[in-house]
Amino acid sequence: MKRARSTLVRVAASLAVLATTGILMLAAWLYGVEGRVDPSAVNWSAVVTDRDHQDLHIFLANDERYRLKTSVAQIDPLYFKILMAHEDRRFYNHTGVDWLAMVRALWQLAANGRLVSGGSTLTMQTAKLLDPAPRTLVNKLKEMQRAITLERRYSKAQILALYAGITPYGGNVEGIEMGARTWFGKPPGRLTPAEAALLVALPQSPERLRPDRHPQQARRARNRILHVAHAAGVLSAEEVNAAMLSPIPRHKHPLPKIAPHLAWRVKAEGIRVQTTLELELQRTLERISRNILLHQRSNLAILVANGQSGEILGYVGSQNYYSTHRSGAFDYARAVRSPGSTLKPFIYGLAETRHLAHPSTLLSDLPTAFGGYRPENLDHQFHGEVTIANALRRSLNVPAVKVLNKITPARFTAALEQNGIQLENGEGLAIALGGAGLPFEKLVELYTALAGDGKVQPLRLRMDDLMRQPSRLLSASATQHLNWILASAGAPKSRMGSTQRARQIAFKTGTGPGGSDALAVGTDGRHVVGVWTGTISGEPLAGNRGLEQAAPILYQVFDLLPQATLSQKRPGAAPPMLVRLKHRSQAAENRVIRILFPLSGSTIKLKKRRTQLPLNIQGATYPIVRLINDSSMKIINRAAENGMNIDQPGTYKVSLVDRNGVVGRSVFYVQ
Repeated sequence: MKRARSTLVRVAASLAVLATTGILMLAAWLYGVEGRVDPSAVNWSAVVTDRDHQDLHIFLANDERYRLKTSVAQIDPLYFKILMAHEDRRFYNHTGVDWLAMVRALWQLAANGRLVSGGSTLTMQTAKLLDPAPRTLVNKLKEMQRAITLERRYSKAQILALYAGITPYGGNVEGIEMGARTWFGKPPGRLTPAEAALLVALPQSPERLRPDRHPQQARRARNRILHVAHAAGVLSAEEVNAAMLSPIPRHKHPLPKIAPHLAWRVKAEGIRVQTTLELELQRTLERISRNILLHQRSNLAILVANGQSGEILGYVGSQNYYSTHRSGAFDYARAVRSPGSTLKPFIYGLAETRHLAHPSTLLSDLPTAFGGYRPENLDHQFHGEVTIANALRRSLNVPAVKVLNKITPARFTAALEQNGIQLENGEGLAIALGGAGLPFEKLVELYTALAGDGKVQPLRLRMDDLMRQPSRLLSASATQHLNWILASAGAPKSRMGSTQRARQIAFKTGTGPGGSDALAVGTDGRHVVGVWTGTISGEPLAGNRGLEQAAPILYQVFDLLPQATLSQKRPGAAPPMLVRLKHRSQAAENRVIRILFPLSGSTIKLKKRRTQLPLNIQGATYPIVRLINDSSMKIINRAAENGMNIDQPGTYKVSLVDRNGVVGRSVFYVQ
């Protein structure tokens, strides 16, 4: 018996020597040939996060698998210690192929008649995962070639990250990032010994060891890995015993599918997109929206933005993304709908900014015809003489149309367009009452002017989007007056109480034609909240009004936000020339004030540092309002007061408005 065993050992040794010689020749050939390897071809899942990098939405990769790109720094080091103890103890010492392990495997095969240990390294396994192929000798040689190529082109950390990113974990789940989220409901940054061991075990046979289907097999495989880690000195006996008592996960954790409309909107912008959303606020908004009782033909949208930075903090595109009968996948936050009366504050604010009217200006709310257009109030009544402040507070229609007529619709829409707000499918005086289209999110953007002292702050969805400079639409004083008027209107009846006492909210409601749209948009000085409810197709819906349907939701959303201070100021008495709104005749509509000096486009040379330039004009009815470079307002009562003090070189713009609303402008350069 001893002689036979000795003979067997000698034969095995001879075979091992021959095998070693063959391996040396094979190695010389392999290291001289580049293998085909392309890690860049891996399809990664896109993940959309909130502003604090918390996951909002994880998408399938293009090959219908969940696979998240990761780095070694994002993974608990314990995982790699256990992984190498079991799979590749000389990972940091070999160059893709562990030739010592190869010799050992051949020796054990010759001595025992079976394969006791494999010689495949983590790099070889990575190469195989990148390009799966049947187990043949030729494919094994290709795998070794590719492993050597990987080691030449990439660092050890990059290879580990690639391996950890594409290992299978059952079903269509690949990579430790997705494996940890699927089976433990958390990222792999902090793992227990039991969790790390299971994540090492599962890729060996991901379907046979799936914990939700084969918990006993998964437990045995995990425990075997734990014993290997103990034998390698990675885990103590106490740690192994405690880990073996840990339960095996019996179900998959659901993946986050929060803010689906926004997630799909930014998905194509990278494999990891960091949005400006706040996760907890977004969750609460979605819960609130799901609990709102809507007409079966209706849907809703809710937006919350930071009025100073333009960052969108909450984004609900519809009540339920997966509702087919409500067309839930459609993003109503981007839909072009009627703004109703929500443009009225900006009509009045622009009139005050341009010194055409004042909150205390009186105007008559009486039946009025503008050509063939005869606007009526919502209650079909008229209220006689009212101030602009009361007209806005009560959302009267005729006064708003009168003021828009004084500004002119063309100048109003041009002012909006200059600030990035473009009305669609609308023209004429009906714009004042919602006779135009406007994307809901652009309406929310417009209301950032009330949170920003008259400056419109462009909205942004991503943290890495450059913050664009705001543009001024209204003067600071006009904005403060608007905020006071809108806040003093009070909360809707259903929301009277603690919120109204604790927070001042300047908001305006609007109702589209026949109730097709119901809106409420407002600010508390820091945040801007917009709520829209309306029919899916834009058809009328009786009883769907902004004050009853949208405003209570708006106040409910403001309850979720931190306190802020609204910049507001009670307007004083109107200047004498603006006590009453005066309408321009058709002749005045076509007139301008002629500025004969300084002539527009001219260059004036200063003889001394401070000079008083005369202002020579024709066609003005005094008193007039004069502005220099859109500021330095002065009311001029007679021609003798027309002089301007100029004390430095530069470009100057002089704007004039007389008592009849006739305007004039000159732009000149001073040297």
